[in-house]
Amino acid sequence: MSATTGQALMSLSYIAPTDQANLDTSGDVGFYKLGLEAKIEINANIKKLQLGCGGINGAGGCDIDIDNLSLSGNVTSSSADRASSDAVITNPFLEFAIKNPDSASTRNITGFRLSAEKIVGLLTAGTNNDTANGINSLSGYLVINGNGTAKTLAGNFGTHPGETIYTVVDTTSIPLCTSGCGPNSAVTVGYGTSNNTGLTIPSVNAPFTVTNAVVSGTRMKSANVAAVANIPNIAITTASGQLGARLDESACVIFVACVKDTFVKLNTSLNNLTANISFSENLGYIHNIPISSSGYLSLQSQAVHWPGAAEVAQTGWWLSMQDPINLGEISPQDSIDISGVFPQIATLLGQKLAEPEYKLALGLGDGINAIFGAGITKTVSPIDLTGNYVSLPLTDLILSSQEITPNCYGTLKFC
Repeated sequence: MSATTGQALMSLSYIAPTDQANLDTSGDVGFYKLGLEAKIEINANIKKLQLGCGGINGAGGCDIDIDNLSLSGNVTSSSADRASSDAVITNPFLEFAIKNPDSASTRNITGFRLSAEKIVGLLTAGTNNDTANGINSLSGYLVINGNGTAKTLAGNFGTHPGETIYTVVDTTSIPLCTSGCGPNSAVTVGYGTSNNTGLTIPSVNAPFTVTNAVVSGTRMKSANVAAVANIPNIAITTASGQLGARLDESACVIFVACVKDTFVKLNTSLNNLTANISFSENLGYIHNIPISSSGYLSLQSQAVHWPGAAEVAQTGWWLSMQDPINLGEISPQDSIDISGVFPQIATLLGQKLAEPEYKLALGLGDGINAIFGAGITKTVSPIDLTGNYVSLPLTDLILSSQEITPNCYGTLKFC
């Protein structure tokens, strides 16, 4: 026997409630683990996966409800190639959570999980990317990474409620000004003024990133994911349009010619603006989940912190992937309307145009032009918005990268 070496096919282990490796805070749960020291290759399709319907989390729903679920190798080149590939499950194991493990009279099973040290493959749900389908509800834990480019629709700034700029201008250089002139003359610009056509904001391509976004909960139907987008510099020229301007107090020259309402045309650009995007995405629009992670599927009658897990599994069925899942390129398929952030831009512009570097200074020529209705044309240094953010909420976008490669031979979408 001493000359024999080898590896056990199966292994047994136990973590007592008092062991340092025990992460559960209840203090009375131990963990019994039966492991298989092997690699399993699998390619599987499940037409309908429903777990925990009714049950401990209430009637009228399922903890996990997924249509047309497929597990294969991470291959998307063709249906035939995917169907002939396998996911690899390394060292699978079964684990039990036992409450009061040292008491023969009161011990009981409070949960069990099917797990593995590593799962590598592609998990897909649903059959098409045109409508929400596939994941109907999910209880579990995922960490998501991704990146993409959001193309925005062109818009017209300054023509709707909220798109009003409140700032100040310097009118001290208007000669013979007898009233209403000063270094900080209050002015209202944009919506709510006369002679206002608004400014055309061009369509831009805004790259964004999703970094370690945690999606966790019970019977989730949507995922709330945060992303950061860097908005390209937005050029504003005299051809972009004009914003009406109204001085709070009329500026008068020798008590005769007074100006209160005029309009402004600008040559400038809005630089280095960042958008905090909050995606509220129906899980039915998430179809492709590439996996290279430890993970588990568990059922528990109380919240359990399984050994090695990053999160506490909640009551009922629970699906968890421990390592970040990189969804890759997740650009929205359609252009995005960003007019909802225009009021935020108006606030930022009001603050910036009051700063000495960007403040509009009106002189003799400006005063005369305004009096005769020609408006005011100004060139302003590019307005640096570094460190400033706008919030952009987005809901249920079709993602261009979520087309599904069927896990079937032939032309079937699901088999």
